[in-house]
Amino acid sequence: MDGGKKKILRILELEFALHPKLQPVDICKLCAQASTGVDHILEDRKKFLGELKCELEALDENSDLKSPLLQPIDPKGHIVRIHLAPLKRSGFDKGMIIKILSSQKLLRRGQDYAFRLKEIMKDVIGVNFKTIDVDMIDELFSQNTVFRHSKPYGFASYRVINNIEANEFCFLKIHMRPFF
Repeated sequence: MDGGKKKILRILELEFALHPKLQPVDICKLCAQASTGVDHILEDRKKFLGELKCELEALDENSDLKSPLLQPIDPKGHIVRIHLAPLKRSGFDKGMIIKILSSQKLLRRGQDYAFRLKEIMKDVIGVNFKTIDVDMIDELFSQNTVFRHSKPYGFASYRVINNIEANEFCFLKIHMRPFF
């Protein structure tokens, strides 16, 4: 297995460990986020900021005990999910993090990377996670929609960080154990 596939395998192993009942649509969402980040949501930063504040305030900090603070989702190592319950427990200044998340730079990546990543994910899934119908992933991707998590996926409360390597996120990066 080449280096890129090994990295994708690690990403998928963590995703399956956190959400063992995930469905093809959840793989599509993971792939879309890993390739285009949070750009589609950041187009309306005021709405993003308001929803994030409300969700973080309403969230029970003990609702998600198995998720790490940061979850790598991009084989290049830049795009991560920040899980909100661990964030709420962390002691970090939530106001500062909310401000940083809502002001992050857009990736502005095209769909080509998403389609290439999808094909590699399908290869890795076909060998290692036989419970997922890889043909369904193609069918869902062809619909060109914003993906929502399936009900079997279970609880999820996170935001995507477009570039964990950006200076404004350096204080968080030290909390991400070596992943690759």
